[in-house]
Amino acid sequence: MGKNPLGSGGFGIHLLWFCCKVVPFQNCVVGACSGAEIGAAPLAAHFALPNRPRLPGRILVFKLGGTDTAPPYPIRPKPTLALTGIASSGDEKAGFSLYNANCINCHGPSVSGRYLPDLNTSPIIASQADFASVVLGGAKKANGMASFAKYLDAGQAESIRAYILKEARAAQAGG
Repeated sequence: MGKNPLGSGGFGIHLLWFCCKVVPFQNCVVGACSGAEIGAAPLAAHFALPNRPRLPGRILVFKLGGTDTAPPYPIRPKPTLALTGIASSGDEKAGFSLYNANCINCHGPSVSGRYLPDLNTSPIIASQADFASVVLGGAKKANGMASFAKYLDAGQAESIRAYILKEARAAQAGG
């Protein structure tokens, strides 16, 4: 395959080199991405993106004049978490304020996981120790979840967990 003479990434018509035969094609990125994956400027925060379930991103390449169609996205069942018997000693109201000050930009409104993991169904919320190990201890640092130990203490982290549990129960109840 030769070098794309029109540049890389983005939308547009490009030429694909197959064994000395030039084939025009159209490419586009489909699904959730920031634009940085294709060389574009990153998109704005959550208020600028449509409020819909996150889909796995993929790149589609179409031969101009071709007749094939793209396969549909697989519909994945939404995971559930058994919340019976799970309690928190934190303050839900304080957790709401702390969540909105520290977590909403990445985890979305109502802990919906609009961009990052959906905390409503995360097994991490089932245990105070597991939650603290991620939020304060940085257990998921390799996955992009930094420690908030500089900004939150153990009581505040537990209040955030109490709020997340409240939202998870509301999501399971359909509200």
